[in-house]
Amino acid sequence: MKTLYALAILLSCLLPTLVFAQVPSATPLKKANAILIETTDSATVAYRNMGRLLVTEGYTIAVSNADFATISTGDKPGKHGVLQAFTVLVTPMKAGSQIILTGTFADTNMGVLSPGVGYQRIPIANSGMKGSPVQNTWASLDALAKAYPGGKVLYLIK
Repeated sequence: MKTLYALAILLSCLLPTLVFAQVPSATPLKKANAILIETTDSATVAYRNMGRLLVTEGYTIAVSNADFATISTGDKPGKHGVLQAFTVLVTPMKAGSQIILTGTFADTNMGVLSPGVGYQRIPIANSGMKGSPVQNTWASLDALAKAYPGGKVLYLIK
C-alpha cells in the first residue's frame, strides 16, 4: 500500500511536466526561459548568422563550437548594472533549423558575491515586474531573437 501511495504521489508530480513541457507558444509565456527561432536556413548558415548577429548587437563570443553548433557569449552590461550572457544552440531539422536561446544574468547592484565564483548567476525568464533586472534581460533576449532575419519566434519553458 505504501508503494502504491508513493507511486501516486510521484505520478501526480510528474504528470504536469510530461503533459505541459516543451509546448512552444507564439506569445511569450509567463516564466518562459527559452526562445526558439525556426528558420529555413541550414544549421550551418543559422549558426553563422547567429554568431554575426550577436557580435553586431555588441556581445563578445566566449565559446563557439561549430561541431556542437553552440555559442556562448561573454557578459555584456545591461540596464542598471546587470551583466547578461546568452547561450545559443542550433539544431538541424528536415527543412531548415531551430535555434534555442537561453541566458543568465547577474545583478551587480545586489552585491551578492560568492568568494572565488563571482556574481550569482540567475537564469533569464519572462517573470518579474516591468523594469526589473529579470524583465530587462528577458527583453534583451527577446529583441535578439526577433532580430534574426526571417525567423519565426516561439517561446517555451524548458
